[in-house]
Amino acid sequence: MKNNEKLYPPQSISYEKESHFINRALKTLYVKGSEIELSKARLLLYHICRLVLKDGLELLGIEALKRI
Repeated sequence: MKNNEKLYPPQSISYEKESHFINRALKTLYVKGSEIELSKARLLLYHICRLVLKDGLELLGIEALKRI
């Protein structure tokens, strides 16, 4: 990278969209009451999404909340 190039956080928009999709999934893709394999897959999806959002926020200098 050259010294005169500026760094911009274009990923911040992507993380905003991703958090919106995760929120929609949480409201529609239930874990409780689903078949065990489906529940495991959904829990894994939510866990991975949480990690991705946490890492993205840390890149932007924001500390992610552990609990609300």
